Amino acid sequence: MDFQDIWNRIVKKQNALFGKKEDVVQTMWESVILPDYLDYDEDCVNSRREIISADEIANVVLCKDGKEICVVVLSPFEKRGNREQLFSCLKQMEPLSLGILVCDKLYIYDYQSGLDDDEQPYVEIPFEQNNLDGTDFVEFFNAQDFDETQIKEWIARKNEERSLSEQNSNDFDNNVAKIKNEISCGLVKELLRKYFVDGKKFSIEEFEKAYTERNQLAANTIQPTKRPSHACVAEFKNWLILHRYTFSAADGYASAVERIQEHQQDIGNEIDIWNASKETVQKLVLDYDGSGKYARIGQERHSTIINGLKRYCDFLS
Repeated sequence: MDFQDIWNRIVKKQNALFGKKEDVVQTMWESVILPDYLDYDEDCVNSRREIISADEIANVVLCKDGKEICVVVLSPFEKRGNREQLFSCLKQMEPLSLGILVCDKLYIYDYQSGLDDDEQPYVEIPFEQNNLDGTDFVEFFNAQDFDETQIKEWIARKNEERSLSEQNSNDFDNNVAKIKNEISCGLVKELLRKYFVDGKKFSIEEFEKAYTERNQLAANTIQPTKRPSHACVAEFKNWLILHRYTFSAADGYASAVERIQEHQQDIGNEIDIWNASKETVQKLVLDYDGSGKYARIGQERHSTIINGLKRYCDFLS
């Protein structure tokens, strides 16, 4: 098998674990993924390694040639609390700095003690078939080819690429907001008047009549009917229950989507998330997750807010 085939098999195994308990996830990684797909022998997988001074337990510590090389923390869903567990272990195991967090996505960290938690460089990899970063993960982290220097360079490069992408996205959003604030009916009419009267030499009377009639036509255009929010909420909850979520979890994730809609309205964005496109929801996920500009909101209720939005994005797929 090549690296991409191996990654695709990992994705298939991981997606089958969705919603399972932590011990089930750990068993799969210890008994199948690490030995069969990443070639770690049994004596290279230190299970439930106790970090005495930190009162923490690392789910797995990988070893090579008798040296500990990477900490692995496994979780069915949540990122934030388990990220703190991973960082706590790494702080106590310096100079070891490489950490893997397995949750709804795969996160690979190069922990640096001089940086705050939210500043730590990392690679974020969704569990998706044929993901190129996932293929790189298999290549870098298989036991035979493991090279700490190359891995750290890869993490630094991917972290910089993501940071630039997020900055460009923020710049774009800010520019759009500025344009929206400056657009007015008066400005639009003035620009159109210059185009037709000054540029094309129509009379002002012809322009005024055409502009008035065009606005009346637009005002009378029937807008598409939106689905009522309560129907969308019910469909989302039913989908969650069909995917083996509890009734309380379904209620919690639905209220999480409502919380984000309320926050968007509080900041002046009259968005209807229940009738929004998948692309719009995906963009909101970036805003409320990780280092996004609204991450503080996303992390409310032990990250239930952002996880609820992610599951709604899955539902739209």
